[in-house]
Amino acid sequence: MFRFMNPEYLYLIALIPVIYVVVRLQVSRRSKKLKKELGDNLSVFLTSSYSAKRRVWKFRFELFALMFLLIALARPQMGQGEQKVKSTGIELMLAVDVSRSMLSEDVKPSRLQFLKREMGVLLDRLAGDKVGLVVFAGSSALVSPLTNDYSALKMFIDGLTPESVSSQGTNFTKAIDESVKAFERGGIESDETIRVSRVLLINSDGEDNEEGALKAAEEAKKKGVSIFSLGFGTAKGGSIPIRDERGYLKGYKQDQNGNIIVSQAKTKLLQDIAQKGGGNYYHSVIGGYHIDALLKDFNQLEKAEFESSLAKNYNEYFQYPLFLAFLCLFFERLLASRKSKTGKWKGRFTEGASA
Repeated sequence: MFRFMNPEYLYLIALIPVIYVVVRLQVSRRSKKLKKELGDNLSVFLTSSYSAKRRVWKFRFELFALMFLLIALARPQMGQGEQKVKSTGIELMLAVDVSRSMLSEDVKPSRLQFLKREMGVLLDRLAGDKVGLVVFAGSSALVSPLTNDYSALKMFIDGLTPESVSSQGTNFTKAIDESVKAFERGGIESDETIRVSRVLLINSDGEDNEEGALKAAEEAKKKGVSIFSLGFGTAKGGSIPIRDERGYLKGYKQDQNGNIIVSQAKTKLLQDIAQKGGGNYYHSVIGGYHIDALLKDFNQLEKAEFESSLAKNYNEYFQYPLFLAFLCLFFERLLASRKSKTGKWKGRFTEGASA
């Protein structure tokens, strides 16, 4: 099977005949203007060393080089049959806290922005695992089911804001329940021959406004879901900025008495949830080794072989049109625009000239 990986470049080839016609018209108009200004005899003498045919061929070689270059950029490929692709790993659900306390700037640029960067680092280092994404605050929502498409997950994570959920607050119970349901809907069913490790990684600053998180963690463990937690923020805490639509600071979140609220990281609850869920707790700090520790824990879990998929194996052939492009440029440079011999100026008294 033949295909172009980037076919959009082929559309630009249609402009080449247009370029050729436009340039030829300009050359013709310039030649007529020269004859009009200088006369036939003088214009012929001044251009006697110039070979119009050679210049036309040089221009053609340039256009051919451009055409072959565009074909090379389109990346022609030829299929070599189908190949089975198998992957082994764990099923991992990322639960991301998007409550307004995550906007606190005790961690620069903010807890939420730092969390996004950390999740990007984690995804870059995963291989073969199926990963999903749940966001939560006062409510929770499944953003992405389990998938191997880490690029799409990064895009979803980068777009997270407190407006990604319908209600504010922090409710770990709903986040855990939503994640367990996502495993059941989109994960591999375990039986006597297949066992898959399911992991829920809760990313939060630990502030919880509801009860029942520890019980939900125990229930999740009974269903085969191990819970790890990753904390963000500092014990000292920070204020929660309020910004307008353009991102300009308007002030800071206040309580009912008009005092600025200071949001502190609550690591104790996150530690207890991880303990009840059979996992570990880590705290995210700049330059820390928490991602290494998490990956080490994940690698110790039993990995399953996920459903095989068929992939078409393609060979690249861009080097052939690229070679032709360089060959055309070589001939273009080799071909001179000037004639090797030129005529001599005979003055105004040439045959056919008026006295």
